[in-house]
Amino acid sequence: MSTKRNLNQSAIIAAATVITERGGLDTLTVNALAAELGIKPPSLYNHFKGADELKRLLAESVLSRIGDAVKTAAVGRSDEIALREVAAAYRRFAGEKPELYRVFLSAPALSADALGAVGDTLIQVLAALDETDRLHFTRFFHAALHGFMSLENTGFFQSAEPSANESFAAMVDMLINNYKILRGN
Repeated sequence: MSTKRNLNQSAIIAAATVITERGGLDTLTVNALAAELGIKPPSLYNHFKGADELKRLLAESVLSRIGDAVKTAAVGRSDEIALREVAAAYRRFAGEKPELYRVFLSAPALSADALGAVGDTLIQVLAALDETDRLHFTRFFHAALHGFMSLENTGFFQSAEPSANESFAAMVDMLINNYKILRGN
């Protein structure tokens, strides 16, 4: 006698997360996901349309997790300190979960809500800037952090001196100096 499983999108994304963390996004297939969940592959199509939708849902989950980490880091901190903490939280997530971090880069058509997960916190931290500068700085900040994390995760910063930590701190200092200029200080 078989038992009915309580299969829903959250359970599927949790299993997809496990597979991706264990072996990377290339190992996330419908067959692997079905095996992880102990079901037959066709059952999954009741919950998503195909591989692209699964990757999008997983990427949105990852961005939500990064957003939560960034928001937690920023809460109760002033603008410059909050920016340092946001940068550190972003780097920590990318370093601790490199396979998940890579997921959102390959996901098709992410929703505005998912894309705003990190940006919304930055927009609040950057409230002292006018709207245009806030948008530019948010994009610049994301691009700098993402570029650094992508290079670091591929082993690009192997030289001993200066260390990747020192380079990261210097980059964050430069970002904050740019913020101060925009703010008029």
